[in-house]
Amino acid sequence: ILITLGVAYYRYARMPYIYRSGVTAIIKNAGDDIRTARLDTYDQMVNKVSVSNEELQLKSITIMSEVVKALDADVNYLDHIKFRSVELYTSLSPVRIAFDREREDPGIFSITVMPLDADHIRMHTETGSQTVALGDTVALGTGRVVFLPTERYGPDYYGQQIEIQKIPVTWAANGFISRLSISDEKNVLWLSERDINAQRAADIVNMLVIKYNEAAVREKNRVAVNTERFI
Repeated sequence: ILITLGVAYYRYARMPYIYRSGVTAIIKNAGDDIRTARLDTYDQMVNKVSVSNEELQLKSITIMSEVVKALDADVNYLDHIKFRSVELYTSLSPVRIAFDREREDPGIFSITVMPLDADHIRMHTETGSQTVALGDTVALGTGRVVFLPTERYGPDYYGQQIEIQKIPVTWAANGFISRLSISDEKNVLWLSERDINAQRAADIVNMLVIKYNEAAVREKNRVAVNTERFI
């Protein structure tokens, strides 16, 4: 009995907390004149919108990849508390990384950083460790990154290790899509995301609506240009 209880406690202590955040969005039909936040669909030229098509587009890897890039959600900041790994996201982490996605994407890596003082951190990689000044550009993975302090950076985090993981955008996008739930009722969609960080879950669903609308605008502009050329 003691062994069973010990194993059960260990498994529970390792399980991350799961948070859920959602947003309600209105699908606008061609004749609608509702003055509120809504999803601009690709089908506004017709009188009826296929809700199932909109759900498929919201779960597309292309749009979710844009969401991941906009939020830097392919970078995980983990703090290990006892047996449990806690996702700090950029709002809770004392340090964040920045890089040029077009020219110097670092690819895949996993490192540990430890704030030393107001201007320096200690970076540990598989090949060794080094002291890095905040704001300096450092070669990492297949590219280069800059370590920047956040508003939470300070003496409270000196000597505390933070694990930073960078994964491919498509991996992150597929993960968020798998945890995304969409339900509809009379052209009203409820988008809900589950994640181990509450703020990131909220940012994902809100940015998803923004990127979806941007894609809709691009599509309508393309249709308008092609129509004009045809005429």
